[in-house]
Amino acid sequence: MVELKTNDIYLRNVVPEDAHLLFNYLKQKSDNPFSDFKYPFTIDDSIKMFEKMMLANPQKYYGQIICQSSSQLPTGFISLRIDSKNKNAEIGLWIALPFRNKGYGQSAVKLITDFGFNNLNLNLIYCNIDSDNLKSINLFKKCGYIKEVELKERHLVDGQFKDSIIFTKFNRN
Repeated sequence: MVELKTNDIYLRNVVPEDAHLLFNYLKQKSDNPFSDFKYPFTIDDSIKMFEKMMLANPQKYYGQIICQSSSQLPTGFISLRIDSKNKNAEIGLWIALPFRNKGYGQSAVKLITDFGFNNLNLNLIYCNIDSDNLKSINLFKKCGYIKEVELKERHLVDGQFKDSIIFTKFNRN
């Protein structure tokens, strides 16, 4: 396992206890307006989600817990859903509400993007962001991702169709 860390965060493998630690951050829909979590979100849902992450084939899915370096406290998770045939991956990121806007997401995106390019030899990494999720859009722009395309009415959220934007970063070493 490659060590992925900065001064403020490190990424580590998922362990069973993560389901209980992060459940309290996941259970409120109002705290996670752009997530794909199904609500009401239960502890059983959290356990199943983390079991799936732990059992995933690492050649197809690479998921990590984001932890503060100073306290070792989990602050969220980040993943790559890998298409090895086409040498690309979709990045997923979720930061718990108390830890947002502190730079942890930006550090984690940079770490896992570098990992995808340097260790997995990916050609590109992309993300699919709701067009009204301005914080995530700005985060990925800061990390060097570029707007590739806008997709109309792509997600049904609370009975309304939302547009989404694909942001991509190409491996140009």
